[in-house]
Amino acid sequence: CRSFYQSVGRLLKELDVPIIYAQERAKGLQTQYNKAKFQADEDLERYWGLIKGLAIAEEVDSFYSQYEGQSWKNVLSVGDSCFERYGLLAATSAYMQDKMLSTGA
Repeated sequence: CRSFYQSVGRLLKELDVPIIYAQERAKGLQTQYNKAKFQADEDLERYWGLIKGLAIAEEVDSFYSQYEGQSWKNVLSVGDSCFERYGLLAATSAYMQDKMLSTGA
């Protein structure tokens, strides 16, 4: 936000919107990360998309577990990479699959 979206950055700060960095959440997982294993862009996208998805799921689950019976809604990810989209899709898809399995739908 400092470089490109300064007004958005100020608004997020003013509204106290949490900024989640997947790399911070992935420190333990990065020991398993081996750049030599990633020969294709698809491998990198898949890896970082899943890391992003884990970070998103953790934050959204924390937010929507404040009260009994809350469910995920209005989940928004702002970013400039495919990782953002893949992560959001991974997190929300896993949540919905879990809900469908637990309700038998």
